[in-house]
Amino acid sequence: MSPSTHESAGSRRARRRPAGRHPPSQAAASQSCDIYAAGGTPCVAAHSTTRALYAAYNGALYQVRRSSDNATQNIGNGTMEAIYFGNIKVWGYGTGNGPWVMADLENGLFSGVNAGYNANNPTVNHRYLTAIVKGEPNHWAIRAGNAQSGNLSTYYNGSRPNVADYNPMKKEGAIILGIGGDNSNSSAGTFYEGVMTSGSSSVDKNDATWIVRNGLAYSACVSFESKNYPGSYLRHSNYQLYRNANDATFCAQPGLNGQGLSWASFNYPNRLLRHYNNIVYIGSEGGSNTFDSATSWADDVSWIVASPWA
Repeated sequence: MSPSTHESAGSRRARRRPAGRHPPSQAAASQSCDIYAAGGTPCVAAHSTTRALYAAYNGALYQVRRSSDNATQNIGNGTMEAIYFGNIKVWGYGTGNGPWVMADLENGLFSGVNAGYNANNPTVNHRYLTAIVKGEPNHWAIRAGNAQSGNLSTYYNGSRPNVADYNPMKKEGAIILGIGGDNSNSSAGTFYEGVMTSGSSSVDKNDATWIVRNGLAYSACVSFESKNYPGSYLRHSNYQLYRNANDATFCAQPGLNGQGLSWASFNYPNRLLRHYNNIVYIGSEGGSNTFDSATSWADDVSWIVASPWA
């Protein structure tokens, strides 16, 4: 939906400059995609209007391609995952008067988990901006900051929007950089370059690392404290797992498939930690919920403790 928009299946990074005088491109020994690759998250697509994004690339910066027909197809919720930077308030917005960094998930711009207003998404006025949208099953995040100095800030990091049809996402394999899915251009400033990367960043690795503590409710069992959010623990609510501070104690037993451990909820001892359709629940084999399915039960409730990512 904007010239500061691009879509991908992994993390999205975009740089923007407000309208005005364009600076000359500058050569460097290592370009953006070389740096991402060195960090273990290589670019799988990239675009720039001013420079090559790989030090080894010496080809043309511009190419055009003609569409062979005029076939069209309606696009619904959750079919795109792209960065938007602007001050449109029709779909979503944050604090102040904008512009805001938001995610274009098709048929809606989102500044956080809610449709419309999200208080943690601030107005951003940097002359040059770097923005990231990260996406994965039942989780996405917005990060941005001054492209010339300092660190990135996290404006949102949590579950998919609480609107129908945005989880799971239904991306269709295409990649766009610099425009919206409907070929629109309604953002602030000038889109200069963007990349799509794959792999796990340090934030992802911290998010996936849990510290084993004595059980909050019963010390003979354990609680899992978040590496990224000290004082917050893996807990269950309505049988689904979240990060919080209640219902956070689990008791170990031998893994039901003969490997690792299975973890029973302290306050629901007949329910075990079970992953189902990329979400973790406390399940009861053969119970009334979809995630209680007996299929692959023993494997789904057996967990192997591994070395921490972070």
